[in-house]
Amino acid sequence: ARELLGVGTVFEHEGKPSLHFHAGIGRGDSALVGCPRAGMSVFLVLEVIITELVGLEARRVHDEGSGLNLLRVGE
Repeated sequence: ARELLGVGTVFEHEGKPSLHFHAGIGRGDSALVGCPRAGMSVFLVLEVIITELVGLEARRVHDEGSGLNLLRVGE
């Protein structure tokens, strides 16, 4: 078994829910940290608690300069 701690957001992107997640996963002297990306394989299903922030306008918008979908709040 491995220990996992993470935080993320779920936003609408191109009409569909999109997950953005950062995690630290480890066991013994081995650790993996960062942001999982598309194309990864899932080897474990997690139990997750999601809290909705009502009244907050937030979405992800593609940024041509970085090539990433960046979070925009209040626009």
